[in-house]
Amino acid sequence: MVNLNINDNSDSGKDVYVSIIGYQGDQWPTNAESVFSYMKADGSVHVCQSGQTFEDFSFDLKSMTSGVSLPYFSSGRLTISFDKMITSPEIMSGSSIINPSIVNVNDLNYHTIWNMMEFSNQLQPPTDTTVCNIDTTLVDAFSFPLKLTLVGGTYGTQTAGAMTASRDDLVTDFKKLPKAFTDQILYDVSGNFVRITSPTMGVTGGPVPFPSDYFDTYIESNWDQYATPPALSFDIPGYASASPVSGVVNTSGIFVFTDAEGDTYNIPKPTTTDMLGCAGPFVAEGTGTHFLKDGIVKRIVAAALNRGVLQSGTGFCNSETFYKNEPANEYAKLVHELSVSGTNYAFPYDDVCTIYSSDIADGKPTSVTIDLEPWV
Repeated sequence: MVNLNINDNSDSGKDVYVSIIGYQGDQWPTNAESVFSYMKADGSVHVCQSGQTFEDFSFDLKSMTSGVSLPYFSSGRLTISFDKMITSPEIMSGSSIINPSIVNVNDLNYHTIWNMMEFSNQLQPPTDTTVCNIDTTLVDAFSFPLKLTLVGGTYGTQTAGAMTASRDDLVTDFKKLPKAFTDQILYDVSGNFVRITSPTMGVTGGPVPFPSDYFDTYIESNWDQYATPPALSFDIPGYASASPVSGVVNTSGIFVFTDAEGDTYNIPKPTTTDMLGCAGPFVAEGTGTHFLKDGIVKRIVAAALNRGVLQSGTGFCNSETFYKNEPANEYAKLVHELSVSGTNYAFPYDDVCTIYSSDIADGKPTSVTIDLEPWV
């Protein structure tokens, strides 16, 4: 059993609400009997029913029983909100969960302050050893600071997600970013800060969408550079015999990489939306080993492009070289500057090189603690 602790150290003066929803399935890796379930404040787990809402699954943090355990979910989401519960007309849609949107202005939770963590907590046969994995992410938005702590017998005490300043100080720093980024700051009708939406999500919608062409010229210059020698070359982690991979941009604007085993990987020129979301041409293709290598190559290129180091051809894992040139992903840059050891995800492939990973795991977990950190 993994003890779950949630501590409100925010001094916000607001009520805190929690919902814990996921696939209830003890066994790894098949989870054949998994069904959507939720945990109540007393730690009991119940099956979600069609027509239920987030309010049915949420509870006031003050009502959570001391000593409850993190439920055995093969895939779970723990959502925390301030001042009011996450609400929805219906949480179930077929076999999937309807989650709140941060860019849909008509979403009932649009002005709610909330954040979400993802986790898995399973029994691994044949010894039924518990394996726990949990992470927090700022890929979509920043709303309030929190720290995750996982204690276990394999890696001891691990922490992730902690910030170096209070919520108010963080907001002050966000206000100093270029206009395209500060346009993503959301306030409620009373002028109170709700969140800053990341460009990854902001480019998809919202009252003032992030400019969909913001990085287009920058992307063009990167592709132009590799249209002539020298080629871009790097290793494929985990595939020594296929390394290095070498890439050039052909006359059709496709970045074609060839590895030491003769396999090729194609990346058509992305748009700003593709780059920020690590989507479109950065999605792995193929089957088997080729699919795995294709995914790694595309993740490395997408991360280097977001971090501003693709043109240098080096330093892809050297954080001291990231975000030095304009235009930069200023949101990601600031998130890492304000995070303890930089450990927060700021865009989808931000775990490349494992520098900024806020994902922590243990094969002998004993407790998970979530500390809601100061607002002032």
